[in-house]
Amino acid sequence: MLSTPDQNRAFFDETDDPYEAHRRTCRQCAADAVPCQVAKHLRRAQNNARRAARS
Repeated sequence: MLSTPDQNRAFFDETDDPYEAHRRTCRQCAADAVPCQVAKHLRRAQNNARRAARS
């Protein structure tokens, strides 16, 4: 089943918040300038969603 642009956009909005929220609340992310593994995973999911929305 193909997703519609509206569904992709909705997923986008959902993926923006968890990454930013994680970066604000994660103790490891706050201590280092480098994002932790969870933040990297959330960012990858966000980038994949953006790529899917464009195609």
